[in-house]
Amino acid sequence: MNSNPLVSIILPVYNGHDYLVASITSIIDQTYTHFELIIINDASSDDSLTIIEEIDDNRIRLINNENNLGLIKTLNKGLALSNGKYIARMDQDDISLKNRIQEQVNYMETHRDIGISGTYIARFIDNQHIRIAKVPTNPAIIKCKLLFKNCLAHPSTIIRKDVLETNNLSYNQKHTAAEDYGLWQKASFHTNISNLPKVLLKYRENPLGMSAIADDKKNKSKRANIYKIIYKQGLIHLGLNPTEDELALHLLCSSNNALNLSKLKKIEVYLLKLKRLNMNNKVYEVFYFNSLLNSIWFKSCMNCQDLKIKKIFVYLKSELSNNGNPFLFRSL
Repeated sequence: MNSNPLVSIILPVYNGHDYLVASITSIIDQTYTHFELIIINDASSDDSLTIIEEIDDNRIRLINNENNLGLIKTLNKGLALSNGKYIARMDQDDISLKNRIQEQVNYMETHRDIGISGTYIARFIDNQHIRIAKVPTNPAIIKCKLLFKNCLAHPSTIIRKDVLETNNLSYNQKHTAAEDYGLWQKASFHTNISNLPKVLLKYRENPLGMSAIADDKKNKSKRANIYKIIYKQGLIHLGLNPTEDELALHLLCSSNNALNLSKLKKIEVYLLKLKRLNMNNKVYEVFYFNSLLNSIWFKSCMNCQDLKIKKIFVYLKSELSNNGNPFLFRSL
């Protein structure tokens, strides 16, 4: 075991004036010191470049994009430039706790079966704590959940570089605003993914950030189509080449929208199809996958406005309720 492996920390920057110093300082001040901080300035139009250049630390590798490449191409550029055994992510408006990299390296060095790992995060806005976002830690649960939803905080992650290289993994240009989700899901076909049950990053709720922009009403339709591309990637791995109707149902299963009885019946048929596919192909651990489907079925029944007081009876009547433990996936 190497007690001091090199870590490449990738920090893409675009017009990061407001919070950039705090973000970079939180990396410079890490208790773990054997790292390179690859800062890629994506042709910022503000004074981000000047701010970066004024920070004196020989571990910083500053890369300037002559033209704005966008986040995904910039991230892939960072992957290609990385020299470390591990690659860690950082965003320009977040803050890493001082022991973040040390904790993550220790974990990865003692858990050789884990290829990617994230952490709990503390969400905040204007220096006011909002809440701690907890994510699943069990690799089998994470793998199942990634078929329907992201469950890693992107700027908290650390990755074995050889896992990316061996499996030809990188961020997909088609997954705009969900590029991390697409990568984690695809990586889960090749390696185990986990989360440390510790808060190691403070995540800024930025109303002008990428997540807020992606969640804006005018972008939700576009985001839904991107999610369908990612869902299809996972479903094909499971053994299903989904129709457009099935992708729409999958999206509905991943949401918390109100349903009518007709949609609920279609969801039941669809989930049963996934259950039988996995029973045959064993892509996911059967107990955990059945638990996930059970949880989705329960949520769908509770969201069906047509059922009123009969919701629990309809839930129990389906074979989806007979297997697994739905409480393992309460947060889906």
